[in-house]
Amino acid sequence: MNQIFAQHLKNQLRSPVNFLYPILLWVCLFVSVPGWAQNKPPIKPPIKPTLKATISPTEAAKKREEEFARKVAEEKIQKLAYVKQYSWLAIEEMKRTGIPASIKLAQAIVESRWGTSTLSKEGNNHFGLKCGKDWTGTGIYKVDDDRDSTGALVGSCFQSYPTIRHSYISHSNYLLSPAKSVRYSYLFKLHPLNYQGWAEGLQKGGYSTNPNYALILIKTIEDLGLRELDVKVLGEMGGWK
Repeated sequence: MNQIFAQHLKNQLRSPVNFLYPILLWVCLFVSVPGWAQNKPPIKPPIKPTLKATISPTEAAKKREEEFARKVAEEKIQKLAYVKQYSWLAIEEMKRTGIPASIKLAQAIVESRWGTSTLSKEGNNHFGLKCGKDWTGTGIYKVDDDRDSTGALVGSCFQSYPTIRHSYISHSNYLLSPAKSVRYSYLFKLHPLNYQGWAEGLQKGGYSTNPNYALILIKTIEDLGLRELDVKVLGEMGGWK
């Protein structure tokens, strides 16, 4: 049996075809296998660059305008909410002192950023009043526009109150103070509905260093319809006396 098998193997090896067949088979297998089987890194397809969407200058300007309009609308809602919450204080002070409720609320909205500023949150200060030499209450220090002898900005002392109502009263007393009479006393002779005159007088008296302070107050009053409060108070008081 072994002799027969040996003779058969010998005959197979004598044939060129039978001898080359295993070699050809291995060559075909090597060529057809994927790259990773040949210890070669696979070929990655080229990455196409991502093109960023571009907009024209006109579209960009329109987008900025829409964003600005949205922001203005949101702020107006917040300002009206402030008016709804604190208008009673402005009305109360108008009846007590004669300061138009529209002016009181406009100043509070501008100075406290409708109750969101640090001073208003931490010290109930809604009118940006500083301590001054005669102030005997507590204060909050914040860098504003005060400078030392070298010209460097230093912390300014701002009045702090236990309640927001105290802030509204303090603002009235500040404008009525004999020490401020040269700057503000003539305003109390104006008609209560003359909010423009009050706004211009406050700027002229130096209440704010902003050169557009009067215009900002007037715009705030007109945008929020605050004049209606003055009319309401005058009606309740039987007119201007």
